[in-house]
Amino acid sequence: MTLNLYIKMRDDFEKILSKTGALVTRIPVNKSLDSFAGAETLSNGISEIILVSIAKENTKWKVDKIGEMENADLVMYTKYNQEINKNDKITLDTRIYRVQNVLNNYEEGYVIFKKCALYLIEW
Repeated sequence: MTLNLYIKMRDDFEKILSKTGALVTRIPVNKSLDSFAGAETLSNGISEIILVSIAKENTKWKVDKIGEMENADLVMYTKYNQEINKNDKITLDTRIYRVQNVLNNYEEGYVIFKKCALYLIEW
């Protein structure tokens, strides 16, 4: 019975996304280490179009823990099962953002949606 409630919450979130969401391009960023010097190298993976909800960070009332969404240019919400990782690139209109934080929003142990802090890297 309890699991049905969380499935309903996920479904409700997906309905909101379908009505108010935006299509963005997600470019996964792969991280590798140089075998000789150990230098970190970032490379772009294969892009995909995903449905998200975008919001400006609320600067007046903070409800997040300190540092989680601090100074984010945008906050992005995605479905609970959407693959999204730190350092991925998000293209919205002509602007490119980098994902800084990915937080799972839990309700009694079940992930309902993901919340991501985005930072503008390219106009």
